Amino acid sequence: MCSDDELRQALGRLAATSSVRRLLEFFIRNPHVIDTPSGLAQWTGEDEGTIAEALSALGDLGVVRRIGDAELYAFNAAKNVRLVIEDVLHLLPTVIEHEDEKELVTYETHVEAEAKEQTAHGIAMEDTLGWLTKDAIEALNASQSPSGYLRSLSELFSNLTGVSECAFLVRSEMLSIPEIAEAPAEPFIVSLQVIGDVGKWLLKSAGKLTADALSEIAQQGCRVVSFKGGLSYPFTRLHGLLSQDVECAVIAPVVISGVVAGIFIARCVSEEVANGLLKTCELLVRLAGMGIRYWQWRLKCERVSSYTRNLLESVNVGVVALDSEGHITTFNTASERIFCLPAAQAIGMHFKDVLGGAFNPRLVGLIEKALEFGESASGVELEYINQFGQTKILSARVAPLKDEHNNAIGAVLMADDITEITRRREALYRVLPRHVADRIMDNPASLVSGGVRKRITVLFADMHGFTTISERLTPEQVVDLLNAFLPLLASITFQYEGTVDKFLGDGVMAFFGAPESHEDDAWRAVKAAWDMRQSVADFARGKSSMGLRFITVGIGINTGDAIVGYIGSERVRVEFTAVGDTVNVAKRLQEMAIGDQILLSDTTYELVRDRVIVRELGPVTVSGRRKPVFVFQLEGLR
Repeated sequence: MCSDDELRQALGRLAATSSVRRLLEFFIRNPHVIDTPSGLAQWTGEDEGTIAEALSALGDLGVVRRIGDAELYAFNAAKNVRLVIEDVLHLLPTVIEHEDEKELVTYETHVEAEAKEQTAHGIAMEDTLGWLTKDAIEALNASQSPSGYLRSLSELFSNLTGVSECAFLVRSEMLSIPEIAEAPAEPFIVSLQVIGDVGKWLLKSAGKLTADALSEIAQQGCRVVSFKGGLSYPFTRLHGLLSQDVECAVIAPVVISGVVAGIFIARCVSEEVANGLLKTCELLVRLAGMGIRYWQWRLKCERVSSYTRNLLESVNVGVVALDSEGHITTFNTASERIFCLPAAQAIGMHFKDVLGGAFNPRLVGLIEKALEFGESASGVELEYINQFGQTKILSARVAPLKDEHNNAIGAVLMADDITEITRRREALYRVLPRHVADRIMDNPASLVSGGVRKRITVLFADMHGFTTISERLTPEQVVDLLNAFLPLLASITFQYEGTVDKFLGDGVMAFFGAPESHEDDAWRAVKAAWDMRQSVADFARGKSSMGLRFITVGIGINTGDAIVGYIGSERVRVEFTAVGDTVNVAKRLQEMAIGDQILLSDTTYELVRDRVIVRELGPVTVSGRRKPVFVFQLEGLR
């Protein structure tokens, strides 16, 4: 707060503008008013934007103060501040708007006019209004709801004036929803909730009025209404809510930004007494409007906060918000699960202590870049080691947090535990081409549990002479041999977008046409078989030093319908496989193959006959099948 001399100099400069001057004049005349910039603009006749600038400048000097976070301003009516303002205004002309003309008068003339109307009763009233404003602000801070605040205002009014029979009649929607309700364009019934003393003088705890009647009452302003004689519209509508012995009352409208929120009624014994309450009622309804507007703003903020909180708690992604120093401010339920730590222990701690900075340098590095340099990172997959030494795979996104002025205020980490998904994906990579596995992971419903009937081409390949070979090798050498031979067959299968069903000791079962099918699946299987024979020959030459140069592969291929899908017992094992006669025939053909033979069934041959060179072997009876199979030996590709 600056000194009086500094304040006088600063106000002298500011008061040169009409908006500041009018605002100071208004506050001197109405020291207990609390209103918004738009309301003060209406009172002073100035533009709302200039009034807002004036309020900001006067706020810096301590002449006005903002109430809480709401757009409400009150005058600092301290004696020294008022004296300084009066001195400043004394030296400046004041613009007074009359109905017919505008004339310039000095501040002394204005004060003289005010002094003639000032009485001892007026001085006492000013003290009363000051107490009411002070107590109303305290009541607003202590209130738990808008109706609770209005009830406190009614009690304050009763304590100050001795009028106990008073109440607010407020539109119900004003007390229950955050947004300010728009006044209806056409007449219809509105509900009024009674807040305050509900005795015999007021017949109902809730009432109904037409919207046009309520608007007409508001247009009358704060006034004394006598119920002794006949009443004119609209007060006849209001009279229906009062008992017959109510002879006189002060009625004051509660208006918020041009919308009639309700009215205040105070029962009086005579019109003379009622006239003395007008100023108090005028201030009371302004305080009521201010409180309702504050609560509408507060309820809206609470609703947004509640929505945000519920949203954070409902998502499966961990959300961790940090302040500019790296301390955790938000730690949702998913974060508790992912990082294995209760929110109560995490909030307020530095993120390095919570997220195990020493064991997770990559995650810490991403957060530090967001905090220090404002760098964002998204879709980053990394390993995370929790406090129990468990390793998880996370998909992380880190971004800086900024305020409405684009100033950095912290960072947010969003993490998703993809450990299980990654493991399933890696398992699929072992049996499917990567792009097929990725497509299945993105759409798991494409694989039906129990299997579906599909037309596929099945390929069985087996190393010939493995039993004899393994007798000459140590167990370790046998394992090394298989670890080199089987992946060779699998990689060729993947090259032609086939599926590796399983490894069978020294052989492999694969099929083409599931989970993705192609028009040339049979041709793909035949080309894969031809490449396998060539690759195994090259592989054998590379193993000649071990005496394995005579390794060969026998292959059988058959095309037909089979059941393909996840088959097995969930309690034991479920695997993606194909079953049926088509599979059995392909297996029998592979068992019949000798040396480097590739045997095709007639169903496969018919699909590729224009692309292959074969030697017909004739019908062959295979085990477990009465109908013979026409077999062809693949000699080359066209």
